[in-house]
Amino acid sequence: MVCVTRASDYTQPYPEQVIISLILPLTPQTHLSFFLVREAIQPTTLILPNVGPIHIPKHAEVILPSWSFGRSPALWGPDADDFRPSRWWDGTANKDPYSIMTFIHGPRSCIGQNFAKYELKCLLVAVVQRFELELVTDVPPVPTGSITIKPLDGMYLRFREVGGKA
Repeated sequence: MVCVTRASDYTQPYPEQVIISLILPLTPQTHLSFFLVREAIQPTTLILPNVGPIHIPKHAEVILPSWSFGRSPALWGPDADDFRPSRWWDGTANKDPYSIMTFIHGPRSCIGQNFAKYELKCLLVAVVQRFELELVTDVPPVPTGSITIKPLDGMYLRFREVGGKA
């Protein structure tokens, strides 16, 4: 359940951080970006935790599994899979923009990312101002999909009006 008291209680823009926390473990949003394929423009070395250095020669194709960016404990800590918006204002979030690949970055980034985030912010604020949400089942939703990410067997929520009846 997401409970928002007052946005003024937080030092960061709360809806923005909730949205990033919601979409972070669900990247990518479309099947077109399950893997990012890039060509190395110069020789480089990637240093990966628990793996060590990987030398990449110039012109080598590098395949990056974008789904793993938002779930990586190396980037986000041991609670990488947890919904925890507070990581954005308690100093534990990774501030490197390339650690969030939901909309990709650079010349091939999603041109609709600002619209999508703004639309989701408006929806989030409208819902949490009026309703309290509760997951109806004890089974957490399992992300799946082909064109967009969605819960495997649906996601059943109970909406209770704040100060009202179910």
